[in-house]
Amino acid sequence: MMGLNDKSYFTGWFIFMFGIINMMSLTLVLTAKDRIFKESDLSLIYMMSVLYGMTLYGFAFQVVAFLPTKKSAGTLASLLHIISFYVAFAFRGPAWGNTFKMVLSLIPNCALAFTVEHLFHCELQGSGLDRTMAAIPYQNFSFVNGCTMLAIDVVVWAILGYYFDQVAPREIGLPRSIWFPCQSRQRKEIVLADMPEECHN
Repeated sequence: MMGLNDKSYFTGWFIFMFGIINMMSLTLVLTAKDRIFKESDLSLIYMMSVLYGMTLYGFAFQVVAFLPTKKSAGTLASLLHIISFYVAFAFRGPAWGNTFKMVLSLIPNCALAFTVEHLFHCELQGSGLDRTMAAIPYQNFSFVNGCTMLAIDVVVWAILGYYFDQVAPREIGLPRSIWFPCQSRQRKEIVLADMPEECHN
């Protein structure tokens, strides 16, 4: 509406969320280091927290794309978070293999739950989490697996967030075609030229 292009809009929100998530992660690590994470490498916990927080970037865009009002978006987001944690609890334990848990970790809350389970196992053992322990699986899933999947989730959910923000029906402006990523630049320019001038933004 104000002539802001997509790249500036999404980059601005990414930078804003990255700053907020970094401050929250730093606060978490500093407040928990003496009583909860006494033996663990705090840089690993900080990295996990930042990666998980940034998965919410794309997730937020998806929710708002379909439910633009604050109340409905907040309700749906809370409901999906609760459900996804229950999914993680349903498939925890040694009965499920590493490959299955890695696939399930495409859901960020599942990746977080499995990773935190490994973290607290290391703390309860007394050794704490370090770079060596991070690579050793516990119940067929390691801390390294979790952080790897969280990093993948940041990218996957950001792409999905961008896509659904572009194609979802909206009250103001026209949504793009569901095939818009596959269209050539020349085709997009032709479509834009055929549209009324007030719809170009």
